[in-house]
Amino acid sequence: MTLQDKVNEVAREDLSPYCLNQCSTTCCDLSHIILITSKISLHLILGENADLSKYKIENGMYCYQEGICPQYDEKFHKCKIYLHPDRPKACEIFPFLISNKGGDDDWVAVNHKCEYMLQPQRILSLSDKLDVDVWLLE
Repeated sequence: MTLQDKVNEVAREDLSPYCLNQCSTTCCDLSHIILITSKISLHLILGENADLSKYKIENGMYCYQEGICPQYDEKFHKCKIYLHPDRPKACEIFPFLISNKGGDDDWVAVNHKCEYMLQPQRILSLSDKLDVDVWLLE
């Protein structure tokens, strides 16, 4: 099992319900985050008829970085596609940044925008469950 699989399995048990039901943070502000994703995922975000040519980069991937994600409902502070299977992987693993180099070099960083993970006991618990260092990115 990869470190990403472990993060998804361990952290999402608590984090996903919080994101869907309680969170009030705008984590989907892409003016500070570069989203690199697949054509399918970008069409999901921008709409099926969107011209993706200006976002295309190499290897069939697309780069999007334009303010608040169009799928973020600012009124309700919710992602409209949170449960969709084609949601971008970067969104799926947010607020985590995973370094899976193998062995003692593995680590997980948590984006400071995630109000759920800002509580120190949650970071310590995640570190214990994953058996890797967990850092808070500010």
